[in-house]
Amino acid sequence: MNMVDVDANDAATEHTTWGQRAVWKTMLVNRPNDARFNMHLRIPVPVGISLRDTIAAVRSVVACHESLRTTFDDDAPGPPRQRVHSAGIVEVPVVEDADEDGIATVTALAQRRFDLTTELPVRFAIGVRGGEPRWIACAMARIVTDGAGGNTLLRDLQDSLRGRPLERAYQPREQAQWESSAVGQSQLRRSMQFWDAKIASVPPLFTRSRGGPPNFPSITAYVRGLGCAARNLASSVGVGDAAVFLSALVAALAREFGVSRCAVPVHCSNRTRAPLKRYVGTLAQHGLLAVDVVGDKRLLMRQTASGLLLAGRYSLYDPWTRDDMLREKGHGADVEHFANFVPLPGALNAPSDFAAVGDHDALVVADPPIAFSSMRLAVQFRTDGTDASISLFVDTRYLDRDLMPVLLANMVGFLTDRRTPAQSRLESYTW
Repeated sequence: MNMVDVDANDAATEHTTWGQRAVWKTMLVNRPNDARFNMHLRIPVPVGISLRDTIAAVRSVVACHESLRTTFDDDAPGPPRQRVHSAGIVEVPVVEDADEDGIATVTALAQRRFDLTTELPVRFAIGVRGGEPRWIACAMARIVTDGAGGNTLLRDLQDSLRGRPLERAYQPREQAQWESSAVGQSQLRRSMQFWDAKIASVPPLFTRSRGGPPNFPSITAYVRGLGCAARNLASSVGVGDAAVFLSALVAALAREFGVSRCAVPVHCSNRTRAPLKRYVGTLAQHGLLAVDVVGDKRLLMRQTASGLLLAGRYSLYDPWTRDDMLREKGHGADVEHFANFVPLPGALNAPSDFAAVGDHDALVVADPPIAFSSMRLAVQFRTDGTDASISLFVDTRYLDRDLMPVLLANMVGFLTDRRTPAQSRLESYTW
């Protein structure tokens, strides 16, 4: 076991960022099953780089990014505080006779939960074969960073392996200070005004409890050609793919619940400030998409695209402040659902059975149930531009699990604009 000791000379205790608070809330709700949110990455070590230099690269990256050296104090009411450690020890086990790609190792690292109050939120391992380092595996608690920050961390590991000096990084403490500044507080006020106005304008969808124990069944439909169909729609209307998929969701919800206006919390990309380009950290990124659901599909997609722009503009806020505001106004349960659109850089990762699925048909998979969630409905769209998957889970205390294939069929029908085998398969799905 190699022990990487770090001395960065920047110890401090600071209030948390809005992004850290948002992730912390999710972790609290999901304890002790919060390991499912852990992130991981693997990078190959170039030929000729020694084990010593590989360990030094890990040390440089940990020293550069405070989020890798941060624990959290939660011994008082309200949001936790972040404690940045200037000196610390990171264990970096060396895996001898390692597998070529490190998949098994990084999976094992990510499957164990982090105790964020006592444990640094990152784990590394180095795979060695024939005496030469082959790869670095890294697992992180979700509170460390989002996907964009993970890409920054990956590039820094690659640069450090090649001996390149790392640029100064923007740190979570600096983001917390910006959020407390006059500019940040002005952003918070505007965001809260937006959320208050939009939530008050839409009917609640699923606030009535059906009783029973918490249960979160999950289902995914992998649909051949759905990404292409959605992209053609987006091109014909002049909107992005995300607007098309999310239009399908709000149309399906409106049809099922008999409403003419829907509000759906959505994940937003809001890393717009220049310092955030070098930020390995989290941001508050849940915006609110509020849409009038009209019969004209093209108009609905344009309205959804406009709604997504507004959602992103007001997605940066303190989740503690937002939740207090919603509870005070009696709207807390109205936002306990969520949608996420994920454009994929490569091919859709689907089960092997999907290879036999024909055009416009679907493979429907009952996924393992979610251990626990505060969400009553969650939807994720993933597309590579050709094929696509739609994943759903519900809280059966509020929604029947048989609603899921119905919503999926309605969304596929919206996106394909004609009767397809996928839609028929979903309509006839039985558990």
